[in-house]
Amino acid sequence: MITKFDSSYVGSVDLEDAGYLGKPINDRWYSNEELADVMHKTVAYARQMDRLGYNTLWMAEHHFQPEGTECIPNLLMMATHLCGVTKNLKIGCGFNIVPMWHPLRLAEDYAMADILTGGRVIFGIGRGYHTQKASTSSSRPSTRSASVTRASTSRCRRKCRIAATRSRNSPWCRAPCAGPWNAGSRSRAVRSAPSTSWPSTASAA
Repeated sequence: MITKFDSSYVGSVDLEDAGYLGKPINDRWYSNEELADVMHKTVAYARQMDRLGYNTLWMAEHHFQPEGTECIPNLLMMATHLCGVTKNLKIGCGFNIVPMWHPLRLAEDYAMADILTGGRVIFGIGRGYHTQKASTSSSRPSTRSASVTRASTSRCRRKCRIAATRSRNSPWCRAPCAGPWNAGSRSRAVRSAPSTSWPSTASAA
């Protein structure tokens, strides 16, 4: 017998003239106000689901989509906020796009969200599929390969395990060294950090 119910919301504006014969998606372009209203709609949906006894609201991370179909760029930030305005609803991340994040930062942010929400945020990861995510962020599509995603995922898992086992007063993440995620100028703190071997993205498929 099914006792728990989930629902999903990927963060879309109210699309007018939708459907097969409607306005093509690539011809749509919405204002900042219309795109920002998605955040308020997400809060309204979460509160209603919480009142109705739903188990989990699943959201999707997407970037740079002014056509209005998927407009939530930071799931962990949104999930932490939603847990603050609901009582029991869990928030599922489907998914955090790993190549868009430094793996240690993603692990650290998720560990913080996990603590602040009492474990109500469900961690999920994906590769992403829109080339505009890579091109708009000035990153080579090759760095979006499966090999980089696997390496990033491994680091996220390892750092999350470390965060769960060490005391809260003990720092568990040191400043990262030069690697494919933080090329360019580095601060004194990063330059003085111990050397770390990062996987090269030059040969990524």
